[in-house]
Amino acid sequence: MKGRERETSWDGGDDNTLELEFISYLIIEPKAISEAYSKVTPDALKAAQSQELYRVISTLYEKGKTWNKTILRSLVDKRIDCSEYLNFTPTTTSVEQFKQIVAAVKRENLKEVLSEFFVKSNIKLQDRPPEDVATETLEYMTKLDASVLGTSDWNVETIIKEHDLLMKDRYEGKLIGVSSGFKDLDVMLGQGMGRKKLIVVGARPSVGKTSFSLSVAFNAAKKGHRVLFVSCEMDGVELYDRLLSFQTGLPLTAIIRGKVPKEKIKAANDAIKKLPLSIMHLPKMTSSEVYTVAMKHKYIHGLDLLVVDYLGFLADEGDNEVQRIGRISRTLKMTANLLDCAVLTPHQLNRAIEKRTGEKGQPMLSDLRESGHVEADADVIIFLNRETVGAKNDKTVLRIGKNRQGECGILDIRFNSLTTKFE
Repeated sequence: MKGRERETSWDGGDDNTLELEFISYLIIEPKAISEAYSKVTPDALKAAQSQELYRVISTLYEKGKTWNKTILRSLVDKRIDCSEYLNFTPTTTSVEQFKQIVAAVKRENLKEVLSEFFVKSNIKLQDRPPEDVATETLEYMTKLDASVLGTSDWNVETIIKEHDLLMKDRYEGKLIGVSSGFKDLDVMLGQGMGRKKLIVVGARPSVGKTSFSLSVAFNAAKKGHRVLFVSCEMDGVELYDRLLSFQTGLPLTAIIRGKVPKEKIKAANDAIKKLPLSIMHLPKMTSSEVYTVAMKHKYIHGLDLLVVDYLGFLADEGDNEVQRIGRISRTLKMTANLLDCAVLTPHQLNRAIEKRTGEKGQPMLSDLRESGHVEADADVIIFLNRETVGAKNDKTVLRIGKNRQGECGILDIRFNSLTTKFE
């Protein structure tokens, strides 16, 4: 389905030529530093000349000053001969080409860092459980999110610059995160589902965990967000039946029985194919394997929202259920951090809620199965509670029980039992 085009690989020569292009373009186009500063650190470069010049350029940028060849010659360490870089004429002619060079520098540095990690760690799969190795690697990758992606060691001035851009979008009322399709919910979450956030949707069976998750995925894709829906339970055909019902507004049962006009199905197929939405049925997948699939999807298509249906169905192992659920929730949170996307996953509530009445019957954090780890790892926890079943538009209470960067509270939404879509 529709997605972002894959980045063009650098094909201009060896590593030395790559760094020459990178530094020399920054020398003649100081404004281009904004494309590189938050992504590449001086340590990411190999040559001493590259590191020294980029260090000086970064320091000047942090102080709000500009530069030229004369200024750089006066500031670089005289013990390092940077004449080749200062006299080099880049072949890069546009910022778009420079962005490709920045991406290539990041890739080369990542290769070096990963090679060093695997050599030093001396991982032996035959001596250790593979899930432990996968978790350890993901934890290391989380650290790389800061070092390789260039988000470490930001001083206050740099953070203020980034925050000013964010505030500009906020003042203009732009959606910062991924849209859920529910305006009031997006406002309570803090202008949408935030990147690097793990969002858990808790509900009892038959309340609509999958329907709500698929509704959010469908709404987000219609807003142009790139979505990957990973199902560990329902297969792709079953989910697509629901998407057709969402798109056409026709009853799900009529679609399943083949009692709908063929032209409406064709029109719906054409519309859904244009959405940046991918669906994968991956039974018996572990959380680490989901990360791998999502990482590949992000590289090829881009990724704003990952939906995993559902948390308890992932096939991770553990000495007990608490440890197993803890491993899954921790890995899903790492996935959100590493892939810079929102991760939404339903999770089943225990039976305690059915023994309570009145206001006490509303779901609580302690109702989440093996809740300790999930409560700690999730950035947002949403509860769904539906008292009536079978009506055409069932009133559903949506309650935000935890929200690290926004409001907690209650919203009323409707479950359309004919289409199985939340509206």
